[in-house]
Amino acid sequence: MEHLPTVTVIVLNYNGVRHLEGCLPSLTELDYPGDRLDLMVVDNASTDGSVEFLRARYPRVRVVRTEKNVGFGAGNNFGARQAGGEYVVFLNNDMWVDRGLVRNLVQAVRSEAGVVSAGAKILNWDGTRFDFAGAACHFTGLGYQTAFGEAYDRNRFGKIEPILFPCGGAMIIDRRVFLDSGGFDADYFIYYEDVDLGWRLWVLGHKVMFAPEALVQHRHHGTMDSFSDYRKQVLYRRNSLCSVIKNYEESNLARVLPATLLGMVSGVVNRAVRSGELDLSDYHITSPLDPGRDTVAFEKANTSTLVAIQEVIGQMSGLMRKRAEIQGRRRRSDREIAPLFHRPFSAWSDVLPRVQFALVDGFRVHDLFAELSRRVLVVCDDLVPLSGLPAGTRGRRAWSVGQALASAGHEVRFALPETLLRGQGGVTPEELRALAWVPATIDAVILAHRPDVVMVVGLDVLAHLRGEPGCPVVLDFDGTGGECRQVFEILARADFATFAGNASAEAFGTLARQAGIPEFETGDWAALVPDLQGGGGGADVSALDRFIRRPRMRPRPFAEASAVGRRGLGGLFRKVRSLYRRGGMVEVWRKGWGQVLRVLGRRAGTRA
Repeated sequence: MEHLPTVTVIVLNYNGVRHLEGCLPSLTELDYPGDRLDLMVVDNASTDGSVEFLRARYPRVRVVRTEKNVGFGAGNNFGARQAGGEYVVFLNNDMWVDRGLVRNLVQAVRSEAGVVSAGAKILNWDGTRFDFAGAACHFTGLGYQTAFGEAYDRNRFGKIEPILFPCGGAMIIDRRVFLDSGGFDADYFIYYEDVDLGWRLWVLGHKVMFAPEALVQHRHHGTMDSFSDYRKQVLYRRNSLCSVIKNYEESNLARVLPATLLGMVSGVVNRAVRSGELDLSDYHITSPLDPGRDTVAFEKANTSTLVAIQEVIGQMSGLMRKRAEIQGRRRRSDREIAPLFHRPFSAWSDVLPRVQFALVDGFRVHDLFAELSRRVLVVCDDLVPLSGLPAGTRGRRAWSVGQALASAGHEVRFALPETLLRGQGGVTPEELRALAWVPATIDAVILAHRPDVVMVVGLDVLAHLRGEPGCPVVLDFDGTGGECRQVFEILARADFATFAGNASAEAFGTLARQAGIPEFETGDWAALVPDLQGGGGGADVSALDRFIRRPRMRPRPFAEASAVGRRGLGGLFRKVRSLYRRGGMVEVWRKGWGQVLRVLGRRAGTRA
């Protein structure tokens, strides 16, 4: 007969009597043996009659009270110390639970050696969309819920597998390990305690799993909806920054912390500029006019980031003590934990993509996450041979490259023209319909998918990108699609522009000659062109794979592909520098690759 551990279910409540009326009936229907299960409500000093309601309607539920509202972390820690179960299940008060919740959480937490915690699969209140189906994390400590808001499909996310952190609103953990590891950080008050706890558990040598059969439905931030957004933003940003300081190894903290702080401050400035609160030209010493104003009015929501940083500074001595404790007990390296982040370089709040790329590149943050797979969106103006669709030359090439990248471990999706897919009727798979584009919507499609890298097949497609894609762009250029001035104007717009395919070398050779670069050799572009030969065995994407895993602000990773590539790229740069030095434009070179392309575009217009 199977031995089941004792479990205490802890529901944290603060002025949530209306939510308890929906939550507790489902808890009384759990299929876990009654003699192995204990139900507890931790009441955070509610004033809405919650305790009276519980005592009158659910006398068998144990109620423990705090003297004041101590927040999510401290409240659950208090309950765990009072609990008697071998495991504790933490549950938000605005949840409805499936009757098999506890049994399936126990199954996941006992699925293999070393597992001490597991997170449930969470749906929205009516069960039609995912709320939490796994975990991802930005390198700055901002946690993400996998598939949040996507349509529920019972065939997705069906495996017990490792995750960086469980959702604290529906999770199980070994009670002894929870208390020994420090529990939730009570100084967070609320938000991201679960990210910090899960991350810390991995650092200490434990494992955390996703429990796909453990289902709950979530009414969504019922208690916190009454709080203003700018106050919640302080908690998001402060707590994520605290997690960074506590959990990274010394060598990686030296990279991540300055990139994080600079990015946060840049986000404040960018948001103020975007809202019209700030005009950067007012601050330029060379500005011809005195703006005539010495004060600037900021929204509270924008200054939340600065308040968060100030609060972290105020907690620094305590933070460093916590850090010393965690690092002194470290049993697993950052490099081992890094794959669990999944999306370390996804879009970063108000921080411009090019700013994030510059910081990640400058501080070499990519080095820590180089082994992670990436989400790649291949955008093509042709059909691909999926589900029998009639693919053309570009489509077959896009498919070959995409399949090769998928074989290398990346998550690959295809975005194809809506007009072509419309003509295929019911043959079109749902995954293609969801990413169909027309020229006016291509930017929105890319942003909605949130890829780590966009690969554009053909210059004509690249010309439709007008906004910031939020990620590196790889151009697979086949040598067609516009005269050379247009080519360089398009390339100059991108934060990242690199070139895939041997045909690109010949095509860019022609363009470079038209742009006035003398003595051009194909090898000069070899460093920019990975070998993407198609064929029966599919595409060789080794160099492209390296770029996708470790993109840079300039296309220097391709220079590492071969000695010929290194010599070729250096030769091109020397020629461009020499060309513009003779023209008295050394400063253009110093300003970077994007400026060089813009100048090449202007020269192309006069020489083509």
